[in-house]
Amino acid sequence: VKATTSGDPAAVAAAVQATLTATVNVLVSIVLGGGLPAANLPGLPTLPTVPGVPALPSVPGVPALPAVPSL
Repeated sequence: VKATTSGDPAAVAAAVQATLTATVNVLVSIVLGGGLPAANLPGLPTLPTVPGVPALPSVPGVPALPAVPSL
């Protein structure tokens, strides 16, 4: 709010970038914590590692489907 009322376009741009980066970081941390695929967000800083958090378990392979008989 201070940046928008200051009248300084550089301050507004910096505040918008910081807000968007923080929002994306929160969303990515939710996605990564929820077992969903990681987002591809080039240009953003890498997420920090959280000490004490165990690694995600690996997903077992899916068995092949049986052949479909012809009619």
